[in-house]
Amino acid sequence: MVEEEKQEQAAGAGKGQGDKPKPAENALPKLPQNILVAAAAALVVGIFVGAAISAFIAQPADGMPADSAASQIQTMLSAEISSKAESYINENLLTESFIAQNTTATEYNSLLYKIEFEISDGEQSQQFSAFTTVDGKILFIGSGEFPGNYLAYDLDEPLPKPEEPEPVAYPKSDKPEVRLFVWSFCPGGVAGETALKPVVDLLGEKVDAKVVFIGPVTTDAEDAATSCFAGRGKTQEDALSNCCAVYPDIEGETVYSCALHNRADNLHESYESARQACIYKYFPDKFWGYVETFNANCLGSSDMDSCWGEQATALGIDREKIAGCAESAEGIKMLMGDSELSDEYDIHASPTLVINGVIYTGGTSAAGYKEAICSAFSETPSECLQQVSAGSNPSSDATCG
Repeated sequence: MVEEEKQEQAAGAGKGQGDKPKPAENALPKLPQNILVAAAAALVVGIFVGAAISAFIAQPADGMPADSAASQIQTMLSAEISSKAESYINENLLTESFIAQNTTATEYNSLLYKIEFEISDGEQSQQFSAFTTVDGKILFIGSGEFPGNYLAYDLDEPLPKPEEPEPVAYPKSDKPEVRLFVWSFCPGGVAGETALKPVVDLLGEKVDAKVVFIGPVTTDAEDAATSCFAGRGKTQEDALSNCCAVYPDIEGETVYSCALHNRADNLHESYESARQACIYKYFPDKFWGYVETFNANCLGSSDMDSCWGEQATALGIDREKIAGCAESAEGIKMLMGDSELSDEYDIHASPTLVINGVIYTGGTSAAGYKEAICSAFSETPSECLQQVSAGSNPSSDATCG
């Protein structure tokens, strides 16, 4: 389940499912340079911040002023809570590639501590904040103003560890067909692209690798209206305006080009998916370089039109040719084909890797992708004996869907 969807569910007790949370700088999945944090698979929903704090109110020692005694108790509890929260985050919410550290806890109000910490991959780090109840029992992590779109975790209950998937046997072929299904603005999709690029660089023409955009891109208005977060809980007409770019005459039919992270004032995920499909068609040797630089420089940009064009031009991609393709029936029909393929495999999560027609079940990492793809060769090429670069994202379990 996608992190944004989880956040909506956690907030659902107080607001409609149609309200789409805006990304915040302190939301765990948003790290610079594609450092992606794997959010836990389970969460505690419906826990209210009402923990009794009377147990922490102690009598001052003889001769000690009451405010001094309270300060000493608070300092002690702050240290304990910061240590407890840091341990929980490291043991339950992060992959092995990342570590939470330098955690502090300060009083936020009479019921909560504000937790501040940094997450590092050993080379770079970023600051984050969260909240705990003053008794150190509940941790809240989310985005925006508290308690809006926050997940609640019981600090005394470790999350269940995911079971190791059964090994998958892929059909053998001389040139394995690899399809990575994504939503182009999904953090998990970006992680999948980051993991697959060095494998494609290593294997080159020996593998048929392509990114497939999930969509949906369809003539079915009912299907299109349920395709994004911002459309949930709305009428079909309002949902379509939030989720989809509408093309009224694609060979005589109205086509809805939709994507998970679209909203009425920002349909750029659909536009960018069409551009990337066109770049793959006309500049296949530049596709992976473009995706890498777009993800690094343009995701979240306030001027998407200028940003994508700058990346394309720098790589020698004809911007006008790509724009013309993406905005015409040519680009939209390619996305319709991608959407139909996604339906054929019943894919509703980004990233999903398919190798010779079989869905990959391992983690999102360059090493994992390489091992699986190499196992699908009829005769294993020598490149498979080489180590593959981890790219800018060693591993991630983040998904959208």
